[in-house]
Amino acid sequence: RLTGWNAVKSRAEQLGLSLPDQTIRDATKSIKAAADVRHVTLDEVDRILRDFDVRQMNKRTDEGRLQGSNADHPTATEC
Repeated sequence: RLTGWNAVKSRAEQLGLSLPDQTIRDATKSIKAAADVRHVTLDEVDRILRDFDVRQMNKRTDEGRLQGSNADHPTATEC
């Protein structure tokens, strides 16, 4: 059973995923919840980790867009 935090972090690294610790913790919770209901295969663990990786990339992209849009609008002190 691959459900411990360190095991999940190690698996993410094996897959070449660079996930922050909080994301690893969230993924571990998701894997544990699935494992409580049924047997979770390594392929399913990999899919869950990749899903969290995509979410993390989307979050960074969204944050970049927000920072870029703020640069287009002067603040009150710049007016």
